Amino acid sequence: KFDIKEEKIKILIPFFTSKQKEKNIDTSELKIDIKTKYGLKNDFFIYHWGNGIEKNLEKLVYVFEKIKDHKKKIELVLMWDKVSKNIALRNLVIKYSMQERIKFLWPIKETEKELIYKQSMWILFPSLYEPFPFHMWEAIHFNIPILASNIQSISNIFRNKILYFSPISRSSMLETIKNFVEHKKRKFDYTEIRENYAPENTVESLLEIIK
Repeated sequence: KFDIKEEKIKILIPFFTSKQKEKNIDTSELKIDIKTKYGLKNDFFIYHWGNGIEKNLEKLVYVFEKIKDHKKKIELVLMWDKVSKNIALRNLVIKYSMQERIKFLWPIKETEKELIYKQSMWILFPSLYEPFPFHMWEAIHFNIPILASNIQSISNIFRNKILYFSPISRSSMLETIKNFVEHKKRKFDYTEIRENYAPENTVESLLEIIK
């Protein structure tokens, strides 16, 4: 549009950054209170991002309806202002009678949100499309296992550090979640990702361009 030659275009690598400062919170003392406050009785997944159609939330609700009779009971926590106000999504949860297994948590205090993250077992990221998965920074910050869509913008960054499912396949998402709950309770280490996608790297690249 602006007739800029391709060799003049430079691409900066995006970065993950934590907006949270480390806090000295004793989660063991507050674990029961926090879970009781929000009615969480079992191990749970977290979804904490946007509300657009590309986020694939209706399929996620469908999958949890199919897994509700699994021998190991699990719950889903949806944390986001617009998600909590999504009437269609709430009606879908009611339609499947999943009110006891899917919780809408918002608003929530920052310290309580941190505790919810630290007590969660998994993070779900079922998007159909993401230019760059900026919103995965909290899972990276707390080293929480991630189950995500096998789209290129995610797999190019995380490679074998996380587990994947097809975002267009309900059965793929269902089987990945079930298999992980049953067999894959390992800790995930995102140190390399934090180093590769740090703000300092982007700043350094920008300074090189300016020079």
